[in-house]
Amino acid sequence: FFARKEYKDVFTSFTEKSMRENTRVSVTKMLDDIAGVMVTDIAADRKMTAEQVHHVIDRGMLTDQEALTAKMIDRLDYLDVLKKEIRMKIVNTEDLKAMKFIRFGHYMDDVQGEESPSLSGDKPEIALIYAVGTIVSDDGSNASVSMGGAAVSARDIASEINQTVSDKNIKAIVLRVDSPGGSPTASETIRRALVHAQENGKKVVVSMGGTAASGGYWISASADRIFAMPTTITGSIGVAGGKFVFTRLWDKVGVKWDNVHIGDNSSLLSSNEKYSEAGRERMNAIMDSIYEAFITRVAEGRHLSKERADEIARGRVWTGASALSLGLVEEMGGLNAALDHAAILSGLKSRRDAVIIELPKEKTTLERITELLDTQSRLGQGLSAQAEIGELLLPFLSLYGNADYVTRESIVIQ
Repeated sequence: FFARKEYKDVFTSFTEKSMRENTRVSVTKMLDDIAGVMVTDIAADRKMTAEQVHHVIDRGMLTDQEALTAKMIDRLDYLDVLKKEIRMKIVNTEDLKAMKFIRFGHYMDDVQGEESPSLSGDKPEIALIYAVGTIVSDDGSNASVSMGGAAVSARDIASEINQTVSDKNIKAIVLRVDSPGGSPTASETIRRALVHAQENGKKVVVSMGGTAASGGYWISASADRIFAMPTTITGSIGVAGGKFVFTRLWDKVGVKWDNVHIGDNSSLLSSNEKYSEAGRERMNAIMDSIYEAFITRVAEGRHLSKERADEIARGRVWTGASALSLGLVEEMGGLNAALDHAAILSGLKSRRDAVIIELPKEKTTLERITELLDTQSRLGQGLSAQAEIGELLLPFLSLYGNADYVTRESIVIQ
């Protein structure tokens, strides 16, 4: 494995027998920052001193009575008692039928389904684009690299950004980032789309969620303004790559491989042989090139010298609080603060003076069916895809056909 620079430790759990000192320094600083924010917030909310909160932290887990005594909670009681008290406060009766409790998800579905009277076609718009998950070139063909989680398709996100360029009513873009990183090429595709939007008069504001690591920061670097939370994992600005070599495993299980190749480094990515000296030279050249590109974009986007960007970077992870002091972000705040700033950059007072357009928009049933069919043809997952198509079709079959025979294993439409 190869890394740039000394703090980039994503693969050290595979290559080292103990924690490296640079990793210990980086993680200690990050935990100190997070603990500082946590202690300050809890102390303020619970009307305690910082020393009292530290004492609770040092004790670790608390029993219910200990938590009450320590003022970490206000009362010990049961859910049915809470509901009864809420009914008394709201409708002044304990009758269970007098007031209905609903799940928050149902409430949100109803709210989102309502037509807001404040929305107007005459209002300027702000595009809110979500980049949540591992950054890949195409979430269809590269879904396997997303480690089982969500994937950010550079192709799809760049397409959404490019479409805002031609929409004169969209004045600004807010990119909501919550990503551990991913492909440098895919990250650059998204960043370039944002730069293209800026060149065409759109303001770009980034709102960092829990994580804007590696490629997550790459796509953020060129924004007009970056917002983060104090505990947002910011960076690392670095690159790492390499491969696992399984030759000893194959020997143990009696599997033999052979190959035919053209080109001295054609087996560079093969898991069946170690890097040659020429291969190591190539990998180091690639690492240097990507790292150089990363710090160049950070320097340009955050108005730093390359020397300063390199000094901050070096593959080190920072919290949002530290990133603010280093100039990697401009302001502490959540998504609403970022939307308000985008509105101000657009000449408005706040986000309430604009229509927030969330992108990518929810796909229609037909679009989802088409994607599943495409997945089926490419990956050969016929039964799984058919079952999902069947579930999508169920509401329509109940209206226009006979859905009695639809199961997860087969589809029969009469």
